[in-house]
Amino acid sequence: MGKKLKYSKILTKKFLIKEYIKNKKTKKEIAKKVECDDNTVHDYMIYHNIKTRPRSEINRLKGRYVDILTKEFLEREYHQNLKSQSKIAKENECSQPFITWLFKKFKIHSRTISEANNGIKNGMFGKKGKKHPSYIDGRSSINSLIRSTSENKDWRRQIFVRDIFTCQKCGYRGHGIEAHHKKPFAELLSEFLQEYDQFSPIEDKETLVRLAIKWQPFWDVDNGETLCEDCHKLIKK
Repeated sequence: MGKKLKYSKILTKKFLIKEYIKNKKTKKEIAKKVECDDNTVHDYMIYHNIKTRPRSEINRLKGRYVDILTKEFLEREYHQNLKSQSKIAKENECSQPFITWLFKKFKIHSRTISEANNGIKNGMFGKKGKKHPSYIDGRSSINSLIRSTSENKDWRRQIFVRDIFTCQKCGYRGHGIEAHHKKPFAELLSEFLQEYDQFSPIEDKETLVRLAIKWQPFWDVDNGETLCEDCHKLIKK
């Protein structure tokens, strides 16, 4: 059980049978009650030989949300109130995967890139500071956080080494060279945020950075080339 031994006096067999079997609570609900993660609850259930409910029973439990998490409610929270799937899940005391499952079931479309980034359709256009979508807890944007990772530094280094620290446009070699994205980083970031739309770039930025580290399109060396500052400026125009 390792580090989870501290819950041995709380997650007893008697307690788990009462909460999970008699009170029909989910592992996540039990975890929230004792302030641990649901994996810990799962491990203790195995330790106490408590069988997990069959899928059919889990589906029946989902019925408790039928009158609350309707398509109309989810669309209003997501598109009008601009809440992320994770926030909707948290406010309604259920798991995020369940909310994602409901979005697919109801065919609720994800916010478009223009809605997420420019805020034209979501009412955020023209707002500044904490009200602007790019504001993240007063600190760095998701763009800056990804660019500051060691993976991005390693990507740049690989580009420079491959190109022998030489501009691929004019042949300049020396100081002031830069690693250029052939497919703009902004486009890659938009695609990444769209793929992981269930996470908010404001509330879940740490999770998104962890996912970005494993998202290969960011680190495709073939998408980069070495340019001098002058050639890079010409491409950006």
